[in-house]
Amino acid sequence: MNKIDELRNAHAQGFLSDEDFANRLSFLTSADNRNQQPENTSSLSSEATDLAKRLMKSDMATDMAAGAVGGAVIASVIPILGTGTGAIVGAAVGAFKNFTKSR
Repeated sequence: MNKIDELRNAHAQGFLSDEDFANRLSFLTSADNRNQQPENTSSLSSEATDLAKRLMKSDMATDMAAGAVGGAVIASVIPILGTGTGAIVGAAVGAFKNFTKSR
């Protein structure tokens, strides 16, 4: 018998009020969800890592990354633009360069 079944039995026998039963049941189910998160998180992070590895092997990703770094460096000295904007523009230029490259 698990803890949730024990709670239900105690409630059915009158040892727990409705409010106390609801609070304890809510706590137990949220604790169960917390125990399951590391599994889901680790599988998600491994999938993201695999995807990132596959993407970085593509020509477009390397062109975009190079463009983003160059754009960020150049735009970081321009007060209005900033590093983030420069990275976005640089990545777009890198993608454009990849699309117009002769194959």
